[in-house]
Amino acid sequence: MDSKGGYPQGEIQQVPRVGGGWRLDETRGVTAADVTGAHPGTLSGGASWEAGRTGNAVALDGSTGVVSTAGPAVRTDGSYTVAAWVRLGATGRDAATRTSCAGLCAGGGSDPRPQALK
Repeated sequence: MDSKGGYPQGEIQQVPRVGGGWRLDETRGVTAADVTGAHPGTLSGGASWEAGRTGNAVALDGSTGVVSTAGPAVRTDGSYTVAAWVRLGATGRDAATRTSCAGLCAGGGSDPRPQALK
């Protein structure tokens, strides 16, 4: 309550919950549909479609394979979460996954460091 015994007046803004979501279950072509419709992904380099655990998946060759969007799918100047189901072709010290905003992060930042799986 405010000092006059009422409730403060103000504007409520809806915050989007999902910046992008890719099922990666296509079977051909180079476009990965985004469930929001806003940020389709493009397969390039050593990226290809293959059978997944359920449905289809993207296989990355570990060298040049990427799935990228034309621009940022999430605001990175605040808190955000990235989640993925990953099957590594090998395990051990050098096994890693990687996410990067490749210089396109809000505020100009980028974190290209691999995130090791243990």
